[in-house]
Amino acid sequence: MKDNNKYNSINLVRILAIVTLVLVSGAAIQNYQNGTFTFSFLWKVVGFFWLALVPVCISIAIQTFTQFIEKLQVIVALITRKLSSLKWINLLIFSLFVLVYPYLVFSSAAKHFESIFFRMAVLWVLAGVAGMALKSFFPKKRLSHLFFFSILLIGAVYQSANFLRDFTTYPFSLVWSEGSRFYYASLPFSQFIYGQKFPWSFLHPSRYLLMSVPFLIYGLPLWVHRAWQIFLWIFLTGFGCFTLVRRLHLDNWLKAASLATWCFIFFLQGPLYYHLMICAILVLWGFDKDNFKQSLVFVILASFWAGISRVNWFPVPAALAILLFLLEKPYDQSRGLWDYLKHPGLFGITGIVTSLFAQAIYIPISGNQDVTFFASSFTSDLLWYRLLPSPTFPVGILTGILILCSPLIIFILFRIFKKNSPLQLVRKTMIIAILLVFFLGGLMVSVKIGGGSNLHNLDAFLLLLACVGAYFIFDRVAKEKKVARTSNWLPNLLLIALLLMPVGWSLANWEPFPVFDKAAAYQDLQRLAGTVQKVVATDQEVLFISERQLLTFNYIQNVPLVPDYELLTLMEMAISHNQNYLNKFYTDLKNQRFALIVMDKQYVVFKDDSTSFPEENNAWVKYITVPIMQYYQPITWLRDSEIEIYARRK
Repeated sequence: MKDNNKYNSINLVRILAIVTLVLVSGAAIQNYQNGTFTFSFLWKVVGFFWLALVPVCISIAIQTFTQFIEKLQVIVALITRKLSSLKWINLLIFSLFVLVYPYLVFSSAAKHFESIFFRMAVLWVLAGVAGMALKSFFPKKRLSHLFFFSILLIGAVYQSANFLRDFTTYPFSLVWSEGSRFYYASLPFSQFIYGQKFPWSFLHPSRYLLMSVPFLIYGLPLWVHRAWQIFLWIFLTGFGCFTLVRRLHLDNWLKAASLATWCFIFFLQGPLYYHLMICAILVLWGFDKDNFKQSLVFVILASFWAGISRVNWFPVPAALAILLFLLEKPYDQSRGLWDYLKHPGLFGITGIVTSLFAQAIYIPISGNQDVTFFASSFTSDLLWYRLLPSPTFPVGILTGILILCSPLIIFILFRIFKKNSPLQLVRKTMIIAILLVFFLGGLMVSVKIGGGSNLHNLDAFLLLLACVGAYFIFDRVAKEKKVARTSNWLPNLLLIALLLMPVGWSLANWEPFPVFDKAAAYQDLQRLAGTVQKVVATDQEVLFISERQLLTFNYIQNVPLVPDYELLTLMEMAISHNQNYLNKFYTDLKNQRFALIVMDKQYVVFKDDSTSFPEENNAWVKYITVPIMQYYQPITWLRDSEIEIYARRK
């Protein structure tokens, strides 16, 4: 056994040395090609030292195939022993190297990190130093474990810092639908904000209920609401990871921390939305395989929340509870199949019924008169070509989810079907069936028009897969019988891919922080406010199709809100072919009900499949832009904010 451990350790060092060589060499080549290392004197110096690092990496990689590898391990051990005299300062060094990475890639130096090899190589090198510092403080821990934990923690901090791009006082929408979401979050308090009660959102109600919390304190500025949403992303995702780790009762802090940080990064690659995490938190916290009544209560609570969220989330709480039951409860053949499956069956039936009941309650409470709004997902087109790479999502939905999840899927299948597996066929079959159903269901939802640009519609699959994977990785799956202990060996490459794939995925999707011209934005705001307030003074209506947050947060005052025809609602009605709603819109346009219409600048351009979101664009142009242009004409274009004001055609 010792010889096997020694061989695996040496093999791991070789792989890490080769990966280091590939990353450092690739970064050097890319940065000299794109001019990063020749940009200025400082970067020329950085390039010189980076280039000098390449032969060092080559030498180390070669030496790992010789007897020198054992000397290398001795040298590393000697260095960490010397550093151990620094005691708690090692933790400061570790923290510094964890925090410096997101600062580098998102600061003014971000333009120099356009190379994916450079981003990954810098993280790799910083994690190596951070791991050495951590090893010096925790000498009994294996350096390889601390190195991988350092990579994961840097990745988690990087992922958290990425949300800070939304922390700004810029008044206009940061992305296409951002302002709309704050408007929908304000609707439960519409009586106080707008002076009139308006219907609540029919899209993602639970998300907007969470986002509405800051409106309990009237008058908070937009940046506070943005900060609250950042908090929801980070805290609820992190707490969901904690509830999963808590269930496993891991025997040391490094395992627990590594799993939590890995799950945090993995969940955000969808991303897995924070309002879905509420369902996961409730079930993971309250489920008890030996207490059916308690478990059922938490399934009901989570299912009620799912019922006011998204249709494809209705079965998620029950499915998670069933998986936890299968993973934690052995199958006793002497008591029969029905006795084993009756509780999972009740979880499933109760969960679905509760979700449907919750939606039935929410519809009249929301104030929406047209119940067809809540069924728009069932009348939208399915664009199957988006399963494969396309301009909308260059990686492709199917190929992307397989790239991200294949190491974990292979790992789970290896554990399920390994020789002398203690799991009975019924548990194996149900675990695989549940994951497969949510995988196929997620693919179907992902190809619905309006989606397909990332993996967020596979969020339920990502959640369930991570939970199952965690139980198998840490050997927490209940066994029906005692079996002879077999080797847990898996190829080092698979383990490395399992750990690092989410980190690599997040780094590949890197973008620098946006830079806003706030002076120009406030000039646009003043022009917009002046124009619409003059019209409102004559008792005429102004329709804000987009940028309604300007009214919500009093950037523009004394302009009554017209609740009809908001941006997201119009888009949903266009892609779901809700002709009744569109006909009402066309009637108001024909009658020129609104003196002014405020919206994003419109282009009558029909796109082909060589561009991103062509079907969505064409539906919007056909059903929204062209009818507006028939009865209204642009009078003002606010160039910094890309807003256009439309007035009646004469």
